[in-house]
Amino acid sequence: MAGRFAEAEAWERRSVELRPHFGSAWRTLAAAAGKAGNLDVAARALSEAKRLHPSLSVEWVEKYHPIIHEGDRRVYVEGLRAAGLR
Repeated sequence: MAGRFAEAEAWERRSVELRPHFGSAWRTLAAAAGKAGNLDVAARALSEAKRLHPSLSVEWVEKYHPIIHEGDRRVYVEGLRAAGLR
């Protein structure tokens, strides 16, 4: 991961505009905004992600999300936790 979380947040905002029913985009927006410190956006994005995927949890991300490198997965989960995912 490049660590450009504000830039990633901007791209993910565009992603959810184009595909509002794509849960992965909402999850990634929540993670990027969480890492960028934009917690209001992160919480709203997580809320939408959970509406689309009610069983979403850190455990689910750890088990099923296809992030190969452990360090990258850890950063992603940190962003989701900042957004409020448990």
